[in-house]
Amino acid sequence: MEQFNGYTIIENTSKKYPNGSRWSSNSCGDFTIIGKTDRGIEKGVKSLKYFLCRFDDGGIVEADMTNIKSGNVRSPFHRNYYGVGYLGDSKLFEYWDTITHRFTKEYNTWQGMLRRCYSKEYQNTPYKNVLVCDRWKNFHNFYQDIKKLPNYELWKNSGKFEFSIDKDVICEETNRWPKIYSPTTCIFMPREENTREAAIRNNKYGYIEKELGDDSYMKNIFMNATKNKYRYNYKGLITTEDLWVLSLEELDSIYKNLKKQQKESTEESLLTEVSKEDKVINEKIEIVKAIVADKLAAKERAKNAAKKKAENQRILEIMADKQDAALKEKSLEELQAMLSDEDEEEE
Repeated sequence: MEQFNGYTIIENTSKKYPNGSRWSSNSCGDFTIIGKTDRGIEKGVKSLKYFLCRFDDGGIVEADMTNIKSGNVRSPFHRNYYGVGYLGDSKLFEYWDTITHRFTKEYNTWQGMLRRCYSKEYQNTPYKNVLVCDRWKNFHNFYQDIKKLPNYELWKNSGKFEFSIDKDVICEETNRWPKIYSPTTCIFMPREENTREAAIRNNKYGYIEKELGDDSYMKNIFMNATKNKYRYNYKGLITTEDLWVLSLEELDSIYKNLKKQQKESTEESLLTEVSKEDKVINEKIEIVKAIVADKLAAKERAKNAAKKKAENQRILEIMADKQDAALKEKSLEELQAMLSDEDEEEE
């Protein structure tokens, strides 16, 4: 056995997939089998055999015999993650945990970052104009760079939802627009703090304080939504903060779906006591209603402002007409005198 590029290479005795054999992929050109890996070897169990493949562009990737035969093998330099991301020179351990047989925390964070910025499901959310720098579209670079970010060790050793990568704090402090994920604009933050900061940036807590006033009931509902990370089904899962950028029609669609869930839950239960799940649905409904009410009020204010602006413009036009009429009533001598007075002022 020998180590190569993070893989353990064993003797390749395959007659169908020998070292040096050439194969074609469906989308990334041709590649050559350069070795067999120890993945898939289990005593007493028949399993797939895995081989190391080198593409003509230099990319090296592990693939099983089924995918090799069907051509479903991709070069690590092929931008197959939302059309922009690629694995690059990543070692196996960087994106795959061979002990838990799951993707690594670094890989999931990177893939999630690309999804928020470049997938269609996020195009109607605050991530619409957010970018990922070219360097971080290469996962290998991302894996190496984030080790230098503030709070990396806390993030690395924390639970799944305790810390998250943030680009907003530094981008806003430095007036960076559009916002971008990069080595110089990102830090790791406690997720609860990150959510609160996002709400403050979008003036959601300003809304809570200004519009709700002493309505502690609604304030608590909004705070619960942030603390407990409420999610809503709309073209994927979105947060409470995401609701604010949706149209009234989109919010109405979410409201109807929640009311349907509420009705089904009520019909299925014989208990009078409200369950935790029912409470969450009820609070989500109240949140959507509050946001819709705020948007309708803003729409009415905008309508009144436009009406007032039109009235003011009409008044100015009438005043101009009256001034013209007043001038027309003056005699020739009075008009000449007015011109003479203006000439004297200019001198």
